[in-house]
Amino acid sequence: MARDRVTPTTVANCFGKCGFFGSPEEVPPEPEDPTIEDWEQLNVECTCDDFCTADDNLATCGARMVEDIVEEATCGAADSSDDGDDIDVGDGEGPPPAAEMLHALDILRRTVATDEVSDDTCRRFYAFEQNLLGDLAKKKRQKDIRDFFIKK
Repeated sequence: MARDRVTPTTVANCFGKCGFFGSPEEVPPEPEDPTIEDWEQLNVECTCDDFCTADDNLATCGARMVEDIVEEATCGAADSSDDGDDIDVGDGEGPPPAAEMLHALDILRRTVATDEVSDDTCRRFYAFEQNLLGDLAKKKRQKDIRDFFIKK
């Protein structure tokens, strides 16, 4: 195999080219004073150092209080059905959502695959599954971008 022909020297060269060094002495020193070449040509009123350190002390987030976290968590639990991320499991009336039907078919398929049912039952189940999926595919319709911008 190709990996058997890789020598330790090849591996060391790859790591060296990527910037991995074997010892701290091999690491090139970083410049102490970060400067941008030709800064004066930009004609701006701040120095290069001011520009590089402008956001050093910037607060990017505030401290959260325990009460705020608890309120957010309890409101989130109460409003979990409004976020749209949950799979609609249906209300027991009308046809179930496609995700629920596919989940039920998966459970039945695993049951049939355990060899605890007769061959005749297996054939009938797989024929039913194929027909059902074919019918569902016929009902699918390609969405159009205009479907999302209907005037109300």
